[in-house]
Amino acid sequence: MNKTISPIILTSRPAQKHLDKIRVEHSTLLDSMQNQQMKNEQFTQNEKMEKQIQDTERNTQTLERDTFNQKTSLDNQKMAADNEKSKIETETRRLSEINKQKELEIKEKALSME
Repeated sequence: MNKTISPIILTSRPAQKHLDKIRVEHSTLLDSMQNQQMKNEQFTQNEKMEKQIQDTERNTQTLERDTFNQKTSLDNQKMAADNEKSKIETETRRLSEINKQKELEIKEKALSME
């Protein structure tokens, strides 16, 4: 036979007041500890978010720099292509003039041979 014996505490009024005071202090202490734990968790979350923000800013700067470098490279390639095109056009005009001159010379020779 298992009988649960609940202790009966007979307390005096001053002792009961002291117990109530201890219970209130205990409850207050628990609340304070829970609040501190929540603050610690929030601080940890804030640190993680700050690190993510810094990583994002760093990645953004890297992307901006890479984009600028690629644009600069493309601009340089375009200038080089434009220069090459200009050289080809100049050479084409020069050869065209030489060709016209040769054609005139051939016509003059043909006329002089007749």
